[in-house]
Amino acid sequence: MIKSSYFIFQQYEILRKKIEVNRIAGPRFSVLIHKLKVYLKTKSFYKFNLL
Repeated sequence: MIKSSYFIFQQYEILRKKIEVNRIAGPRFSVLIHKLKVYLKTKSFYKFNLL
């Protein structure tokens, strides 16, 4: 029981740190992730077209 609650606490801490980073890096970071997702989608799409 103690072990599982500690694990949940760890996950919560990690999540909280990520949220803090997002608040600081904010829009720029999310735009970067969006661009990366689009890039990966188009790259896989081109690969699919080539096959």
